[in-house]
Amino acid sequence: MVTAAAAMVLSQKLGFTVKLEEGRTSQQVYQALADGELHMAFEVWPESNLATFKQFTQKRSVEHVPYATLFGRSGIFESCSRSGSAADSCTENKDTNPILRDFLDSEAGVKHYATVKDIFGEQHPNVAVFTPSVCKERNCTVEIFHIAELGYDEGKVEELVELLGIPAKVVYLGEINHTEAIWQAYAQRRGGLFYSYYPNANQNGVSVLELPRAKIAPGLDFDAQQLAKLAWPGLQSLDVRGQDAWQFIKGFELEQKDYVELGRLHDLFDDPQRAACEWLGSNRAAWEKLVRFPERKRQPLMCALPANEKGFCTSSYIIGWALFFLQLITGLALCVYARFGLKYVLPNAKEDRRLLEQAMKGGGGGGGGGGGKFVLYWEWQ
Repeated sequence: MVTAAAAMVLSQKLGFTVKLEEGRTSQQVYQALADGELHMAFEVWPESNLATFKQFTQKRSVEHVPYATLFGRSGIFESCSRSGSAADSCTENKDTNPILRDFLDSEAGVKHYATVKDIFGEQHPNVAVFTPSVCKERNCTVEIFHIAELGYDEGKVEELVELLGIPAKVVYLGEINHTEAIWQAYAQRRGGLFYSYYPNANQNGVSVLELPRAKIAPGLDFDAQQLAKLAWPGLQSLDVRGQDAWQFIKGFELEQKDYVELGRLHDLFDDPQRAACEWLGSNRAAWEKLVRFPERKRQPLMCALPANEKGFCTSSYIIGWALFFLQLITGLALCVYARFGLKYVLPNAKEDRRLLEQAMKGGGGGGGGGGGKFVLYWEWQ
């Protein structure tokens, strides 16, 4: 939705041709931005792929622009509280709310959580599974619903499970099944462990903020991180005319309240494009100030560059100015030729008068009434 909103402003207000792409892992996005195959990314989580983020941004092969006040947090959540006193409780036992690892060490804890088979029945999807080393010594039946092995905090959930010795497998459901599993566990008031993050679109109307976060040692749980935008460094090059786009992505800002509103609109329309369009319509002040054209203001007369550059901006400008001067010189040459080359020569006035009088007398004499001939002529030299 964020990318859709940015694309609408870039295309409809700034005049760029915009193509939206999806389906890439985080590593692929960074590499495509460095190669110039992609030009902008409007929401990245630097800490979730820290090694990749440092690899590309520290060498400036990808430009990194953090949001000023937009933070996100991912981790392991539960579909309902294990505290019987909580409004979202899925148990009447008020003593079953210890930290996650201790709870899973109990028989009640193991039985509390639903599995993929419990949620989807015998027709459950075939999924990839990560099995921690602790499960080699004991039978692990608890499952943590994850989205994919790549692209979502790659390896961090698995590392946390190993580090804490949590007796639970990590299953990768894909986005659609992951959302459905969360909703089914929530709706049935069944225990469920799942990876998620905020800000995020609501899960069938349920915000991840409404669901309890699994109790994990604060020093080991995932921290909040400042979200960021990424851009291809070539946008700043004079050869690609990308300064307007570069200034746009630098100035593009969202706050938490904007994400809340986008999530609400997504639930209402079930369409990210329409949700983005509606948000733009009701938040004109947030993007109208971004419709600026510094690239056009920057160019001096004839697009001549500073002395340390390479001359004219692009070959297109050289051809354009050459044609302009060719037309100017041709026009001046035609003016000179018209003034001096086609000079009109006036005839002899006395000779004209004699001929005119002779013609008026005609050839018929005085009394006959025969009319004379009237002749005019123009002479060109």
